[in-house]
Parts: sequence; C-alpha cells; structure tokens
Amino acid sequence: MTSYKLTFCIAALFAFHAWADPLEDEAQEARAQALFTQMRCMVCQGESISDSGSAEGIRDLVRNKVQLGKSDDEILTEIRQQFGDQIMMHPGWRTSTYLLWLAPILLFLIGISPLIRSKSKK
Repeated sequence: MTSYKLTFCIAALFAFHAWADPLEDEAQEARAQALFTQMRCMVCQGESISDSGSAEGIRDLVRNKVQLGKSDDEILTEIRQQFGDQIMMHPGWRTSTYLLWLAPILLFLIGISPLIRSKSKK
C-alpha cells in the first residue's frame, strides 16, 4: 500500500515540474530569472526562489506578470505588497526598518562615548 503512495507522490512531482515550463520568449524568461534572484523563498527563507524547489508557485506568478508586459518595478512592487518585505532578498531602506538599520550605529556610539569622555578629561 505504501509503495503506491510513494509512486503517486513521485509521479505528482514530475507532473508538477513538467507543468511549470519556462517562458517561450527568451528575453522574457531572462527577465523572470533575474527577478527570481531578487526574491526569497517563503518556505526555505535562506534561498532565492531561483534556487528553491519549493517556490514554483511564485516563479509562475512572476512569469505570468512578465508575460503580461509589466515592468520589473511593477512586478517587485506587487509581489512586495502581496507577501511583504520579507520576500525580498535585500529589502533595503524602508520606514518600517529604520530602527533595525540604525540600532548598530546607535549602540556603537553609546559604547564608545565613555572612551571619548575619558580622553577629553585628560
């Protein structure tokens, strides 16, 4: 009984992989591939969707948007709105991340302030 389940799962994986073909237009596929490297797999977290085996759905979504003629910025904006900043490999400077970006600098300045004060007293 379990061999049937295993066979079914393997067949389903091959069928799903065959369904997710690259775009026929090479320029569009190259654009989609470039966009894949900018997005993080929501399952794997450390991998881009181009490297992940779990991100076929997002890759198809990006390919569909490329096929519809949307610009790279439009696609990235829509994906970011749908999934949040955590989907981006490099989320960049955002108003929601000011503290995250500034905290190391502030902690460094607080840490060296006693040294600066002690040198100015001498």
